[in-house]
Amino acid sequence: MRAAVIREGGEKFEISNVTIDEPMEQEVLVDVRAPGLCHSDTTVAKMGMGVGMPIVLGHEIAGVAAVGSAVSRVSVGDHVVAAAVQPCGQRRARPKGSLWACPNPDTLNRDPSAVPRLHDESGSIGQLQGLGGFAEQALIHANRLVAIDPAMPFEQASLIGCAVATGGGAVFNVAKVEPGQSVAVFGCGRVDLNAIQTAVPAGATRIIGADIQPDKLELARKFGATDIIDSSQVNVVEAIGELTESDGVHHAFVTVGPGRGRVGSQGPRSRRHRVPHRQHVTGRRADPPHFSRREPAPAVPAGGVARFIGLLPRHPSVRGPLPQRVTSALTTWCPGPSSSTRSTMPTKRWRAAASPAA
Repeated sequence: MRAAVIREGGEKFEISNVTIDEPMEQEVLVDVRAPGLCHSDTTVAKMGMGVGMPIVLGHEIAGVAAVGSAVSRVSVGDHVVAAAVQPCGQRRARPKGSLWACPNPDTLNRDPSAVPRLHDESGSIGQLQGLGGFAEQALIHANRLVAIDPAMPFEQASLIGCAVATGGGAVFNVAKVEPGQSVAVFGCGRVDLNAIQTAVPAGATRIIGADIQPDKLELARKFGATDIIDSSQVNVVEAIGELTESDGVHHAFVTVGPGRGRVGSQGPRSRRHRVPHRQHVTGRRADPPHFSRREPAPAVPAGGVARFIGLLPRHPSVRGPLPQRVTSALTTWCPGPSSSTRSTMPTKRWRAAASPAA
């Protein structure tokens, strides 16, 4: 099959012929019909981020399944989406009700001694987050997949596993927005728009979107914002105060910020103390001892994929051969070392989840 392979961080994607293995007992072979493009994919492509190379990126996937002998979650011919988290399925291995916090996600990858899922003449090829959607097919553990209504367009469905589940999960799983409450969303990009649109079925009566780009503010309106604020023109805090009669909002969501950051942690006896990166991206937090019995709160939720199916408004399909359209999208969205061709893909629809049909 063909796949868009990144050989080293900072290099261009290479459209390569890659051998994909047959599914083992708990694996599913997915014919990829639509891969979503996430900013984390472009970050790995440009900087490496410590990910083993070569690798096939892409963790927003929608396709049709062919299954291994022991798979019961999905059936042959199902339309499926892939989740950006991979719970091992062992309930005692994670906090109660916290699939996203599974400490053993690597158990769903193949043992290093087994035949690799992907390989070519140079050796094995990795899959970002065990998925590798920038290819014609993907070999994935069944725990990562959810069957969807076959009437849902693949281009729409592919965004559910990360962008929709992140923005929507912040509304449903973390904030638990209730009917009649108010919401402010700072930034109206890809994840934020999904927070806005899921605040609507959650019952929020005032949904405020703030951004500095007029086109994104217009999208926020279409996705359900009751009020929009151009933060390049007015003071956002004062504007929200005016809209809410100085009461503020019940919940605020922020996904904007600098491209890089630093997380600090005070070590024992003031010594330097390293906190594994995974503890931050799964939302775990280090509390003082008298709070040690509290369950960690999911700061970056990505579970409950099925509940968001059907929330995305329909949008014009993104067409083109796989995996060439991946490199096309990268050229327009993130021009630089990782791009190689001129894009014909409507990038705003990728960046902003899915834009409603006109």
